[in-house]
Amino acid sequence: MTPLRPGPWAAAREAEGWFGVSAPDHISAVMGAPVPWNHVFVTLAEMACATRRVHLHAAFGNNLARSPVEFAQAALALQDLSGGRYEAALGAGWARDEVEGMGLTFPDDRTRARQFKEALQVVRDLLRDGACQFDGEHYRINIRGLSPLSDSPPPLVAAVAGP
Repeated sequence: MTPLRPGPWAAAREAEGWFGVSAPDHISAVMGAPVPWNHVFVTLAEMACATRRVHLHAAFGNNLARSPVEFAQAALALQDLSGGRYEAALGAGWARDEVEGMGLTFPDDRTRARQFKEALQVVRDLLRDGACQFDGEHYRINIRGLSPLSDSPPPLVAAVAGP
C-alpha cells in the first residue's frame, strides 16, 4: 500500500470544511499503520502549499527523535509558509520501538518528562524570540537567531503520556 499524497488529501479535507489537518511524526509503521509515514515537516509543507484555510500541526512532534532547535526552526518555517496557520505541537515521545530502532535511547518516564519540560522551554523561547540560551540537565543551547520570525509565532501545544 502506498501512502496518500498529503497535499491533495489536505485540500479535500479543507473542501469538506475541516478546521485543521495533522501529520504524524513517525518514521516507521507504528500503531498498525500499513506503511511507514513520510517525513512530518515535508508532509506539512505539502499540506500548507495545497490549502489556504485549514490549520496544520504535527501529531505530535517527537521530542526524542530530534532537537528542540530543529523543531522550532521547522515550526517557524511552517508558520511562514502557511501564512500563520501552523500550530507547533510537541510531544514527549512514546514509541519505544521506533526510538530505539533509530539507535537512540528511550529514557525512563521521569527522565523523559524532565527532558520534555526543558525542550518546551527552549522551543518557547525560540518561537518567541528566535534566540535561546539554556543550560539544563538535558540541553545546552546557545542559538542567537532563527528565522523567519513572525509577529504572530505559532502557538505551542504540548502532549505527554505515561506515569
